[in-house]
Amino acid sequence: MNLLVLSDISQVEYLLKHQADMLVTHRPVTQDLAVAHELDRLQIPFLDEFCYLSPKDIEENWNQANELAEIWQQYALLRDGPNLELADLTKQEFVWPFEICLNARTVYRRIFESDAVESLRGYWLPPQAVSRTGPAPVTRAAASLAQAVLRWLADLKQIPIHSLQCPRSLSVERLGWRVRQPSVAVPVNDRPVTRPEKVVLLLETGLRAHEQAVLEQHFEATANCRFVRISYWELGPDGLFAAAIHQTEFDAALQDARRHLAKNRLEYRGPYPEIFANPYLEFQFLRILEEIQVAARIGAAFGSVLDVLRPSLLILGHDAFTQERMLVREAQERGIPTVSLIHGGLWHSVGARGIVGAADHVLVWGENDARLLECYGVEPARIHTVGSLQYAQKYLQVDQVCTVGQGANRRTAVKRRMGLPTEQPVVALLTASTSAGFAQVIANPAAHRKTWTELVRIAESRPDITFAIKPHPSYDHFEFYRHLTRRGPENLVLLESATLDDVLAAAEIAVLVNYCTTAALEAMLAHIPVVFIRNAILPLNSRQDSLKEHGSVPVISLEELESILDRLLQDDVTRHAAIEDAKWVLHQSLGEKDRLVLALTGTVLDQIAQDSLPPVDDHWRSGAGDTFAVELARAARMLWAGAGASAYLQAVRDLRVPAKKNSRLAVWNETKLFNLAYSLALCAENASTLLQLASESLTAMESVHPVTTLARQQFLLIAYLAAMIHRVDAGQRKAGRSYAWVILRRIPGAIARSPLFRRYLVKCLVESNRFLLTLVSLVERSYSNWARLQPTRYQENG
Repeated sequence: MNLLVLSDISQVEYLLKHQADMLVTHRPVTQDLAVAHELDRLQIPFLDEFCYLSPKDIEENWNQANELAEIWQQYALLRDGPNLELADLTKQEFVWPFEICLNARTVYRRIFESDAVESLRGYWLPPQAVSRTGPAPVTRAAASLAQAVLRWLADLKQIPIHSLQCPRSLSVERLGWRVRQPSVAVPVNDRPVTRPEKVVLLLETGLRAHEQAVLEQHFEATANCRFVRISYWELGPDGLFAAAIHQTEFDAALQDARRHLAKNRLEYRGPYPEIFANPYLEFQFLRILEEIQVAARIGAAFGSVLDVLRPSLLILGHDAFTQERMLVREAQERGIPTVSLIHGGLWHSVGARGIVGAADHVLVWGENDARLLECYGVEPARIHTVGSLQYAQKYLQVDQVCTVGQGANRRTAVKRRMGLPTEQPVVALLTASTSAGFAQVIANPAAHRKTWTELVRIAESRPDITFAIKPHPSYDHFEFYRHLTRRGPENLVLLESATLDDVLAAAEIAVLVNYCTTAALEAMLAHIPVVFIRNAILPLNSRQDSLKEHGSVPVISLEELESILDRLLQDDVTRHAAIEDAKWVLHQSLGEKDRLVLALTGTVLDQIAQDSLPPVDDHWRSGAGDTFAVELARAARMLWAGAGASAYLQAVRDLRVPAKKNSRLAVWNETKLFNLAYSLALCAENASTLLQLASESLTAMESVHPVTTLARQQFLLIAYLAAMIHRVDAGQRKAGRSYAWVILRRIPGAIARSPLFRRYLVKCLVESNRFLLTLVSLVERSYSNWARLQPTRYQENG
């Protein structure tokens, strides 16, 4: 038998048009939902890869992947090799890749054993590693890993492999990508500077904007407390402070580890050769090593932030992955308490494993979340049940039901705005990814496809109802839904770019399709009855969900769906009973309705937070015991404590003479430049004061050790750009323009390398046409001058 590997619907469409005979002479094999659905529709025999996986296989490989991720370095990297200290932080990064490879091994071994495979042809995907359970949606990257295992097994069995070329582009995985906008580590309050008793640092990763806002509310109202936000996007390779972090000692160790990994993989004779001896998987291991390197660099930058701010508390969304675990480690090494806010609600049990790292305290929404995390080994003492900051306001208003007329009028207006028929009810099909390729398999794909075939049939038979598919914004089968709606009836629509709030505002009923998602929680809060089609979910304990007993109307057979929809649409008693039943789930997920979530959360955080931490004089990396560095840091902290510019300048000038005699500084560490420039930017009153502070600081540093031109330019760019962003975010656009002017005049070459500057330049130029024209002219001249610089000269002059 000749196998034909298909991974995208575009490949099927191309073959049907140009090489249809290949679908007859070869047996297609696929794991893609859209491809399998189209082959089913065309009645073309094919091998569904998931049919070779039993629920027992899925459970065992999932457990094995978690265990292997804990000790992977013993198999691949650290055996008789360098001690890569951050390897233990990567365990969650490796769970999905290992699960994919183990399931792929099971599937393809069985295919080769059951059929005499003579050749293997395929449209091989480009290598795309799975990292941080992404990129979202992860299915294509997962297929790339599975194909790597398939090709290795084919080589082992000496089966010829042929590559096919498809001139068509792969289908678009997701429309309307939510680009994460970088923020900057600045105090959100613009009140007069006083000596803070506490500094609370918020890492924005994993937190919703509303959650950040309510936390800001609480700490702004707390006396003598400063609230600072920062994102790892600023600390990482593409962030604002990337230039401040250069080659580290860890980079050399990582290079040794990379060489040792390659050597070990060639010599591997252990129990997982399809993973650790597979040359086709080289890209996956290199990607994880890159993640470790990024984490090390972020940790270096973050350590300097902690040394400057000395926060009493670090809050973050979660610390499941390498970078976040690195930042938590940096805080804990300095005795700073860490708090993880878990996005809970409704989920399958499998989703909770590994989501929590080593944070000192874990804040969850309700008892369901607490019990689930305890099942996976999180100590009860670390867990605090506080309710949901995200849904607190909606939960308080859950009993405030508007009249029938008011609800109908609002629903009609939303339908009209979304282009939906206003005269017929809308049933929202709330979906999420039932599998990430061979990872995190929730539902049987063949049964799930059959469910959707039946849903299309129901839509065709009920033109009086609009069925609107609302996918999960990140993890879902987007091309599969597009394929369904392209060929489906007019009343089956895909709302890929619509917000969940809009969809629920237009809907009379919400239907979950083989996945328990938090979107159902929002439907309950909006007084919309929830129907749960649960006919393909795997019969495993780890796939249990929170709606098994209450909160939804269960549907096992699609034959009963129409009658349930009619009862909910026409019978007010049935509809009211479903809405009332959901309140039990709301209580389990969100806690007591009448308690003030913000007050409860704030009370817990206040109890965790330490008092003002003393300055740290021995945490300056590569400079412990350096008299000058310690004194300069102390001067910077004077600014944070409210001392004026004159006091800082006098302290710096007093440093110069004793520094020449007492300093043991061997070489400047760029993290020192970073945190000093950052402090000056946030504490300077205006551009001229900042220039004076920066000039005096550089002069003082140069009196001890030469500062390169590149380091000087980076220092100034960080200082002025941070100050500019702070002013613009605070609404002080005139002050922001003054900092922009200085940046353009003093360091124009940095403009082309700073997307943050360009973004904030547009913000601060609004309301001033004359200033805009002047700056546009200056930018053009700056770009022209920068473009003429030779590479060597550019490096010399920064």
